[in-house]
Amino acid sequence: MTEAPSRTKGGIRIIEESEVLGAIAWGRRSTIFALADGRALKAYPPGMRPRIARNEFRRTRAAYEAGAPAWRVDELAFYAGGLCILGERVEGETLAHRIRRSIPDAFRGALTLASLSVRLARIAPPDPAVFGSLRRRRLEIAYVQSGRFPQAVVARSGLCHGDLNPNNVMIDKAGRAILVDWSDAYVGPVVADVCWSSHVLVGILVREREGFTRRLAKGAASLHRIVVCARLGWPLSTMSKGRARVAHKDPKVRSPA
Repeated sequence: MTEAPSRTKGGIRIIEESEVLGAIAWGRRSTIFALADGRALKAYPPGMRPRIARNEFRRTRAAYEAGAPAWRVDELAFYAGGLCILGERVEGETLAHRIRRSIPDAFRGALTLASLSVRLARIAPPDPAVFGSLRRRRLEIAYVQSGRFPQAVVARSGLCHGDLNPNNVMIDKAGRAILVDWSDAYVGPVVADVCWSSHVLVGILVREREGFTRRLAKGAASLHRIVVCARLGWPLSTMSKGRARVAHKDPKVRSPA
């Protein structure tokens, strides 16, 4: 008996309820479902504009093809009336879950984030037209901190995840760290991505790890930045205490010649 052909809409496949096993994870604005074929489906809330899914799909695929540790995306599809993304199912746990276990795990998590930051910084940037721009709030936070770095470092442009934090890092059963949620990815100042990552790490540790003081959280974040500086050859002397001020609300960062 031959199987009935899949239904399509505008040339894009429609996922039937019989293909979906159930929800396995919940994100900030999405739900991840397990599929019967062993893959995962990332669905967005009803009413979400289709371009959100299209942009994330394009950015994730471009990052993956450039060699970034991104989850593999296969195709766009329709499910429950909305556009969704189909790709590999990463079985494991988030780095955020892992760092809550103990103080040593939190510092090991900071090292994992550092390794990911360095790996992204060393990738030849994909076509910037595929990616978005650094969001205003993140730009201000990142540049308040990146003011500690010399202009040569601030001017370094590369592939940036845009929200590289423990909630967006999956650790699979083989121990690989895989980045998900590339919706905010951009090609721009690498140091901004690094500083944003450290900033969010402090917040997650203080908020979600009972007994983890802000001082310890800042220590983990400092470890993250120091390791990144050492591996990328950035001067450690710039890791001074205190806050630098943002010279401009929307600084223009040029790629190095």
